[in-house]
Amino acid sequence: MKNKYYPTLFSPIQVGNMTLPNRVAMVPTDISSANADGSVNQRVITYHEEVAKGAVGSSSSAPRRPTK
Repeated sequence: MKNKYYPTLFSPIQVGNMTLPNRVAMVPTDISSANADGSVNQRVITYHEEVAKGAVGSSSSAPRRPTK
């Protein structure tokens, strides 16, 4: 799929030693489903498994910052 405004959006990209299928990234959005202590439960795990099966190239389950 080509988009005239973002021609590389749906093209693969190399990030370190991984090749992502596209440049679509999903930010953390499902924090309300975690347990009261902040740990994850099966609902959160299943949600992110389903996201990974979709068309998103990269998904994060929680805020992250680079360490290097």
